[in-house]
Amino acid sequence: SLENVGFEAQKLKINSIPARVLEVVLNESAYKLEEAVVTGVGKPTDIDEAVSVYTIITQKEIKAQGAVTLNEAIRNQLGLNIGQDQMLGSTINMRGLSGNNIKILIDGLPVNGREGGNIDMSQINLSNIERIERVQGPMSVMYGTDALGGVINLITKTNKDSWKIGANAYASTINQYNFGIDGALKIKKHNLTLNAGRNFFYGWDDQVKVSETRAPLWRPKELYFANFKYIYNISPTASVSYAADYSRDLLVIKSDTTGFADNPYVKKLDTYFYTTRLINRIQAKWKTGRDGYWESNNSYALYHRQRKGELVDLTTMEKTPSANATDNSLSQFHTFTSRTTYNNRINRFDYTLGYDINWENATGVERIKDGAKDIGDYALFLTTDIKLHTTLKIQPALRVIYNTQYGAPLVPAFALRYAPHKQVRVRASYARGFRAPNIKELFLDFDDSNHKIYGNPDLKAEYGHHFQASGAYTLFEKNKNNGIISITGFYDDVHNQIMLAVNPNAPAPDPGQLQEYY
Repeated sequence: SLENVGFEAQKLKINSIPARVLEVVLNESAYKLEEAVVTGVGKPTDIDEAVSVYTIITQKEIKAQGAVTLNEAIRNQLGLNIGQDQMLGSTINMRGLSGNNIKILIDGLPVNGREGGNIDMSQINLSNIERIERVQGPMSVMYGTDALGGVINLITKTNKDSWKIGANAYASTINQYNFGIDGALKIKKHNLTLNAGRNFFYGWDDQVKVSETRAPLWRPKELYFANFKYIYNISPTASVSYAADYSRDLLVIKSDTTGFADNPYVKKLDTYFYTTRLINRIQAKWKTGRDGYWESNNSYALYHRQRKGELVDLTTMEKTPSANATDNSLSQFHTFTSRTTYNNRINRFDYTLGYDINWENATGVERIKDGAKDIGDYALFLTTDIKLHTTLKIQPALRVIYNTQYGAPLVPAFALRYAPHKQVRVRASYARGFRAPNIKELFLDFDDSNHKIYGNPDLKAEYGHHFQASGAYTLFEKNKNNGIISITGFYDDVHNQIMLAVNPNAPAPDPGQLQEYY
């Protein structure tokens, strides 16, 4: 039996013939080549052989949707609920678990900067994304305790041309105007890609023209972004790369003209939210021996959010900075991540051994209690793939955690894949849940015209048990076309779940303001 990822498997019966060289060529399978996954596995694996339940959104599907940002690409995916908050951005719910339990990655490294527990996915541009891998269910052993609901991993493009340069533009009837440029160059062992652009949303309202109001229902947003990726191929079996992703988002909240006719001397408050992200990634991959595979992923991420309030005289349009402390704030988060894995095989026994280091520091006199806080999470993990039979594979796994703020238990997990027939696949998994509160839940205060959100330093860590089972039946598979019927069920038992709740003991909030705490 001969098989390889990206090729159709063949079974040959060969009689012993001395002094004869036999050359066997496998036919390339375009469907399987596109379906190799890298998220949550020790090395690239055929999606059909993976123990977890995956969904892949290809670049072709992203373009077909006209999706520009991550929230647009996944909003129609089954099992996901995507919401939108004018101030805090997009929200996500997967398997009944909120954003704090869903990890968003770029090339396997985390995106930082949560507001209200969620990453604002409208700030993540897809111009340099080759595909999106979504893993349903607990991935806490491989990616840590904030991946119980699942993982969304964005895989960036790798240049395949000797050189290219291009530009693109996008406009819609809801006042979106985007523009981007990109270029790539490949010379011998060096591979370079670069793209940059601007996404602009003028605002939208179904009741009035945007040009005739200061406060449309959907507020104006502007996003500048740039992505850089360099790969040096040391040898056919080893490579090292550096990548940087930069974005700067501006959300403008202008006050309406209510009361201006009665008092033309009144000044209105306009608020500007500036969000800056910079993610630096250094990654290395190399093979050793016949089956050994190393991968090291390291990143430094900066998240910077600034709020500026300006008072506007609507008679002269003169602007002055607001002296109110709650109208101006600054918070900054530094996140360092390092994870290295080693994968190898002993007969039918595959194993992945690795470490995971996560350290986050937050500063912000106006919003962070005592001005600065930091928290660290360090872990060792081991996952195994044991092929008991040609139809049955099991995956026991274990993660050992040290958290600088909370005592952490051992986190075990177990999964299996059973394929009694070529067209039938059954998967099941269990993972113990543990999630320590993050810096924002513990110490961050957020105050604006629509929210009063307070951190709670007395929070307890979440813990629980998470089960998932799925079944799939392949109706047909031919070239790049296939038909599959699948069903998935899950059960989550979570204790001390951390979420936003209304504070019954706080003073009455301002009209239209929601007052919550963790």
